[in-house]
Amino acid sequence: MHPLPKAPTQLDEPASAAIRSWRWFFSLYFVALTIGTHWPRLDPLGPEHTPPDKLMHFLAFGILAVLLERTRWLPRGWMAFALVGLWIPFDEWTQDLLSPWRNWSLPDVLAGIEGLAAAAISTAAVSPPAPVSPSSPWRTAVATIDRIIERGAGGRTVFALSAAITIVVFPVIYFLVWGTLHRSWSVACGFASLAIAGTITLPMGHRAWKRAGGPSWPPFGATAWVLVATSTLVGWLAGELLSDAGLPGLVAPTALLGGVTSLSVSLRQAWMKSETLAHE
Repeated sequence: MHPLPKAPTQLDEPASAAIRSWRWFFSLYFVALTIGTHWPRLDPLGPEHTPPDKLMHFLAFGILAVLLERTRWLPRGWMAFALVGLWIPFDEWTQDLLSPWRNWSLPDVLAGIEGLAAAAISTAAVSPPAPVSPSSPWRTAVATIDRIIERGAGGRTVFALSAAITIVVFPVIYFLVWGTLHRSWSVACGFASLAIAGTITLPMGHRAWKRAGGPSWPPFGATAWVLVATSTLVGWLAGELLSDAGLPGLVAPTALLGGVTSLSVSLRQAWMKSETLAHE
């Protein structure tokens, strides 16, 4: 895995506006996440229903790590992921100390670490190696990730709308399934709500990407998608083994980790191939 690029030690123009945005997003998200994980008693679906908490840990701490890496507060990108890796068990431990309704949970910690690993792998995958030209589409795509978050670029609206749709749609789907099938498929409903939010906001995200000058991403072949599906299935089976070993709830996070890892490797290979063809 290619090491994450060194972050600048000071704000550079024109990237300074984007970096300030990332820092604000990280700060607000960190406060909201910490309040949520330490709230004395949090039953979003009611006390008789179990939320997809392991999936939530996977996504929450993976996003936290990516946001921290984007702030450029640390001299090296990998330090952000290492710091979040230390924070995850500390966050879980302090929950146990501050609330009688919350207990230390090793599966929660592992789900968070799996989300962290997926975030680190995907971030490293999109980071171009040093030989790649500064004007290459690969480097332009990475720079666009910063530009799209600036005021007026549209990225903020897409992210906020995606989160709002997911939060609103999830309980609707969950209680619809519960009311018709009497099944507590919280993880499946979580994936469905994420898929719906992504489908609705994808056109907006694509327009924002183009307005920010983002290039087209390299296409994936059928072999790459088969590999992603296979890796996801292997991760699912590994999660089942963890559940049998006394670590329940890790099926979805482990399946996601397998899929994200394979997708990241395929993406990096596609970018490398694109760069090779461009210089032939």
